[in-house]
Amino acid sequence: MATGDRDDMLARIRRVLPKRWFADDTPILDGLLSAFAEAWASVYSLQDYVRRQARIATATSEWAIFDQLQFISTDFLGDRLLRKDGESDGRFRERIKREILRARATRPAMSGALFDLTGYEPRIVEPWRPQDCGGWRMPSAVGYGRAGAWGSRALHHQAFVTAYRPPSPVGGARRIAGWRANSASWRGGWWGWTDRATVKAEVSDADIRAAVAATKAAGTLVWLRIDNKPPGTGGSRLDQDFILDVSRLT
Repeated sequence: MATGDRDDMLARIRRVLPKRWFADDTPILDGLLSAFAEAWASVYSLQDYVRRQARIATATSEWAIFDQLQFISTDFLGDRLLRKDGESDGRFRERIKREILRARATRPAMSGALFDLTGYEPRIVEPWRPQDCGGWRMPSAVGYGRAGAWGSRALHHQAFVTAYRPPSPVGGARRIAGWRANSASWRGGWWGWTDRATVKAEVSDADIRAAVAATKAAGTLVWLRIDNKPPGTGGSRLDQDFILDVSRLT
């Protein structure tokens, strides 16, 4: 017997009845009171559910048509943070709390927001910042055979940001069975013709632009470039570390 269940409610009702009115064995009375106990147990369960939905730490999506975590996210963040397909309550809850408490208006804040969104560290260049563009006696920043950026003391409060799209999602269109799947048949299940256009990425370019706009400082100008693949994640490096007629082939 747990607090608030049918047996608990039945015992509570029996305790307020005068004992001298009834015998010890009362099956008819117990049957009648059990109906009231069941109703009170349902009310108690609903009350407990409503109380849990009032806090981010305990809100859930137990009811398919009533995703309280999504409502909380919308109240705080608008449409900037939506639940991903198949995302658990725990993962979504952590993303909501992290986004609400996220630092703003700093370079690390923008970098962290883009990393959380895409999984890749962005490249941020501020033209007036020597650490980004290099300078005299700064060999770690730029030099011969090492990429750098043009600096300018005239471009204050501006930054050039390169963000990288996350890998394309694996799978097909939502709620449509895949090739040789046994979840669909003629006049049964969900099936249909589809192509790449119906597969939507979890992170869009609009999401990346929104993350930059939400973390940049007021009065600053950010030039954004969105690329498909960050450096060092595969592909040819012939132009970086191979010199024609000099490098050895092994």
